[in-house]
Amino acid sequence: WQQLEAKFDAVFVGVGLGADSWLDVPGNSLRGIRGAVDFISELKLGRISMSGVRHAVVVGGGNTAIDVVRELLVLRSTGTTSLESVTLMYRGDEAAMSGYAHERSIAWQAGARSAFRTVPLAFVGDGAVKAVLCASTDANKRPVANSERNIDADLVILAIGQQRNVHALDGLTGVYMGGDFKNGGKEVVDAVAEGMSAAR
Repeated sequence: WQQLEAKFDAVFVGVGLGADSWLDVPGNSLRGIRGAVDFISELKLGRISMSGVRHAVVVGGGNTAIDVVRELLVLRSTGTTSLESVTLMYRGDEAAMSGYAHERSIAWQAGARSAFRTVPLAFVGDGAVKAVLCASTDANKRPVANSERNIDADLVILAIGQQRNVHALDGLTGVYMGGDFKNGGKEVVDAVAEGMSAAR
């Protein structure tokens, strides 16, 4: 940072967000549980093995969750995997999802399953995940007593947000900032617009 500030009259920081957020529930360290951003990155690089995965559950309600669901459905449609089901699990109603409605519609038409008003309580398995222990939620998105059930899952993708790496900017002052790190996570076009605004 010191070198940048010494060399330039102004600095724009648009570093984006950090690692995928994680669920603090029992079994969250089982094999087969992945963060969405990490999963998408490795999928695009051809590093993902779907061997033995029959049931996938994607947890989240935003555009990243929908992106993962659609990517998994594409893999299933090619017939190159043993994937049988892709379920989107969201703790609220569909109307409360932040993901684009037209993207959701495409996912449903392609055969995605939904588990709305459902929240994970634990991940079940012996070394590797085999199911999500979940419960129905009330109007406040809190678990309803005696509503627990298992949903089969050989692969769980967590699309519940990303962490801000606040220490990346320690000691940095007097700069322009934009993008996901500042606005909490929007589209690339928002980061570009904020960069242009800062430049002006």
